[in-house]
Amino acid sequence: MQPEQELKQVRQVVEQCLKEDDRCTYDDTWLTIMGLRKLGIKIFIDYSQLKTMPKFETFKRIRADFQNRLGKYLPTDPKVREERMKKSEALRRFFATVKGDCI
Repeated sequence: MQPEQELKQVRQVVEQCLKEDDRCTYDDTWLTIMGLRKLGIKIFIDYSQLKTMPKFETFKRIRADFQNRLGKYLPTDPKVREERMKKSEALRRFFATVKGDCI
């Protein structure tokens, strides 16, 4: 799936989750889990640990800080770098086109 298509699909799923489940409006972890479910991805998490586990984006942001700001632990696979560049460009284009739809 192309990055733009993936972003559109995830955006639709997120909107659906926000409309259908009030908890998704204030709990990003719950939103992520419900979104993954709607995408047909099966994950198994002890729900009693949801409140204490770190948010999914925390791991990504810290990894990005190591790599982007500190220049450490860069991906060794050139394909990963290329895919990240494509996704980054797609994100910029996507959010530039949906500005009117965002809050």
